[in-house]
Amino acid sequence: MDETDVSEDTLVAYFTVLGRERRRAIVKVVAEEDRPLDLVLLAGWIAGTEDVERVKKELHHLHLPELDAAGLVDYSSEEPSSDRRTERRWLTAS
Repeated sequence: MDETDVSEDTLVAYFTVLGRERRRAIVKVVAEEDRPLDLVLLAGWIAGTEDVERVKKELHHLHLPELDAAGLVDYSSEEPSSDRRTERRWLTAS
């Protein structure tokens, strides 16, 4: 199998994780930006007319971990600071 071959299980995993419109929007933004994105910035773009804080929590706890587990994005944080309120989360394309 060469690097362009993808197993059926992998395809099913991709289709499953991308079955939600919000996750497809996240992948689109990350691909277009082609740079590390701060979670707050991404939430603002994705939220539209929704509450940005709620969207940020949804991205952090639900969508970004799923996309990261599928290998579609890399979601991590900087080194934790002594003040946890200033910790920043970053998202990049895989």
